[in-house]
Amino acid sequence: MDKWSKMVVVFFIGGNFVFAWGGGEFKEEFTATDSGYHFRVRFSTSLCADTVLAILYDFDHVSHYTFSSEEVTLISFDDSEYRVRIQFSRFFYSFTSLFRRTLRGDTVFTHMEEFTQRRALVPDVSFSKGVYTVTRSQEASTVELIQHVRFSGPVNRIYMRMIQGGVKRFRESMLEYIKEKERRLD
Repeated sequence: MDKWSKMVVVFFIGGNFVFAWGGGEFKEEFTATDSGYHFRVRFSTSLCADTVLAILYDFDHVSHYTFSSEEVTLISFDDSEYRVRIQFSRFFYSFTSLFRRTLRGDTVFTHMEEFTQRRALVPDVSFSKGVYTVTRSQEASTVELIQHVRFSGPVNRIYMRMIQGGVKRFRESMLEYIKEKERRLD
């Protein structure tokens, strides 16, 4: 078993779905309610903190592991903040959102400012915020991502599992991108 996957725990708490996976240098948790979810992942990388912060903040890096099938437009940019408009369309579902990404010290913040969808097949995303914190040390950098998302109404378990699958694909894509950068430095 590789260092990223050593233990999986799935359980229900008071109607909430909780998924935890961890071991060694990697820990993950996905907690869902009928109206939102909380995602947390923590991992270590051999990359220096400044390189990790560039990967987590810089639009050119982020676009490699985040925006797979969406149309993304950079709306505004400066050294410590930028905004992107994301237009997503798949089958009968489509939405547009506006996100702000901010760099402050060793922390990257993401905040959804707008969300609209063409058809109300599922509740709107009413709130989305993410915080990436990088902790520096001599031999490694530790990254912790915490994401909170709320919906305008209840979301059924099938749709929540689809969301969890999307979160998992994002996490895998981000970690693979970081591992690739580590391999280039070896």
